[in-house]
Amino acid sequence: MCAIDINADRLTLVYNIFQFANYIYKFSSIYSQLYKHYLRSLDFKNLSDKLISKEAKELLDRPSIYSLV
Repeated sequence: MCAIDINADRLTLVYNIFQFANYIYKFSSIYSQLYKHYLRSLDFKNLSDKLISKEAKELLDRPSIYSLV
């Protein structure tokens, strides 16, 4: 009778481990879908305009020596 209880405890432990792994898989799947949606929703042109200062934009818009050659 004791061996049956030990095996039952091991089975419940294994079952709980698989349930936990399943929850992690579902969470990571949902997280990756949200992250992909977030990346698709970003407007990279507007984002780069916000990150680059006005002085840097003026320098980038100016023709360089190398483009004149």
